[in-house]
Amino acid sequence: MRNFEQIQSELGDLPDYLRMYLLGTTGAGKTSIVKQILGTFSNNFPTVTPSRTTVAPTEYVLSKNLPFKATFLFKSESDIQTSVNEILQASFVKFYESQASEELNTEIIDRLGETPDERFRLKYLLGESYIEKLAEEIIEFLSTIKKDDNTPIEIHLENEILQSELSHYISTLMKKVKEKSKELDDSFTIFEDTIYTYIPEKQNKIEFIDKIKKLLKSEDGSISPLVEYARIQGPLLAKWIEDDIEIVLIDGEGIGHNMREGSELSERHLDYFNFVDSILLVERADNPFLSGGLSAIQKIALDGYEDKFSLLFSKMDLLELKDPKRALNINNLINSLKAKKIDFSIKQN
Repeated sequence: MRNFEQIQSELGDLPDYLRMYLLGTTGAGKTSIVKQILGTFSNNFPTVTPSRTTVAPTEYVLSKNLPFKATFLFKSESDIQTSVNEILQASFVKFYESQASEELNTEIIDRLGETPDERFRLKYLLGESYIEKLAEEIIEFLSTIKKDDNTPIEIHLENEILQSELSHYISTLMKKVKEKSKELDDSFTIFEDTIYTYIPEKQNKIEFIDKIKKLLKSEDGSISPLVEYARIQGPLLAKWIEDDIEIVLIDGEGIGHNMREGSELSERHLDYFNFVDSILLVERADNPFLSGGLSAIQKIALDGYEDKFSLLFSKMDLLELKDPKRALNINNLINSLKAKKIDFSIKQN
């Protein structure tokens, strides 16, 4: 995968606008904040799902003086093939772990749907029905290759026949991925072209959103798993925002988006911390500081980004207590920081 500097180099220079990075745990409501700023709730853009909505870090370059334009960087063939291989390997392992299970078919479908860390979702690309047929085929094949009870699964998977079939499935799925990418544009060839730019013929907000939504939606039939990074620009500001506002809003992957990272703040966020003028941490008002938010604040404080930091609570309508500040556990946050000897001032507005 490209590093942050490579991505910015390929996308080109940004205008000299205020830059804000949205940070928060998965499901905290970052994407809903983006919709508020864009004024795109009626367009259902960006799409919101129960978990892991942001399929790729996205920059929104917002000004009422800019024309509509969208640029997408796509993952490399090797990155996608690695994810496909990981998915297939996981399904093979699950078969030999659970072949006596009554839920075997469902379990294999789950493994084929996405990588174990949930960052690459093959089910979006190829659809649930295709994944279900593939699961049946794999179960039928693996049932013919018996494993000795004393042989560890990882050793059994080195079987020449299994490795040959694995290679066959990888090749088949990569061809399907390539075919799927043609739905974007007949002139675009995934793995040969890594960057796609869309400039609409007409400056029409609804038509522009409808086009780019197809690349970023979190659902069946989307090619969003192939997107590594996106930059979307134009007059996409809500009516309630003043006409002279110009801002780069970056909606990154949530804390914990990668299951392997847990609730800790990954080092990958630090590139953005250096790049932006403002870091906005979004926390759920009804469930604050119980996952990655606290560790994020600690990291921001210890690394010297306090001057860039702001805290915003989402889902305030879910609070039932009369004293919101008490419900938001602000004092718990302050005490927790003090306990770790972190000098961090919290101003409540």
